[in-house]
Amino acid sequence: MSEGDLNRASIEELVVGGAHFNVNYFRSVARDEVEILSIDRRIQTNLDGLLRLTADVQLEIKDYFDVEMIEIGHEPATIRESELNRLFEVGDRFVKATEEVEPPGVIGPFTLQLMVTSDLDIVVFDVALRIGGGTNIYMGIGSQYSKLYFGRPISMGRRIAMEIRECLEGNCLEKIIT
Repeated sequence: MSEGDLNRASIEELVVGGAHFNVNYFRSVARDEVEILSIDRRIQTNLDGLLRLTADVQLEIKDYFDVEMIEIGHEPATIRESELNRLFEVGDRFVKATEEVEPPGVIGPFTLQLMVTSDLDIVVFDVALRIGGGTNIYMGIGSQYSKLYFGRPISMGRRIAMEIRECLEGNCLEKIIT
């Protein structure tokens, strides 16, 4: 990168010490709503192990240890109930933005990776326009938040099948097939 490239560079917000979450949404055309089906967190080698060490040990090994941050898994997470409405607002705003940029917008599953700061600000830093990696842990058994909608845990695969059935019955299939 040269000094001339700085004029075209983008600056991202650095969020130090924020709590990270993957919020797994489902945009339902049949129900005309955005649902939160699950929330999870990444497990990364070797970062996860390094963070479990005390600060003095981290400092002692810093010159002999390269942090690799290889994604190896996910673990279910929940968020403070008082923050759920804000997560719905973030999901709704994201869907609206995708509709404006590329109609018809996002359909079905998507994941917003975000940080919650100590001031409880929500900062989205990545988007997965697909079944997110963390939803795989819920594929067969369903998830903690899907129970709020359906009275029982629903996996992302089952939720997709439900959407197809509801659109077949409600004559909106053409709206979910692009």
